[in-house]
Amino acid sequence: MPVRDISRKCLGSNKKKMICTTLIIQISLRVAFATEFNRGKMSDLVSLLSGRNFETRAYEEEIAKQSFASLEKGILKFYRRD
Repeated sequence: MPVRDISRKCLGSNKKKMICTTLIIQISLRVAFATEFNRGKMSDLVSLLSGRNFETRAYEEEIAKQSFASLEKGILKFYRRD
């Protein structure tokens, strides 16, 4: 179901709006992550945003910066604002 269809169904109570907003955020993060990072597990996204180097198992600031930039690019693509 496209995000615009979900957002149309989100009219109503504040609780319903909050649930729909959370769903849209989750979908956009998953799609952006899967397309930009070629990974599927959300725990990998958290690790990458923390700067984890999967080869050395160390945390590096440069990886975190690149990960945030890639995630931003993916989210903008998802909303077609790239």
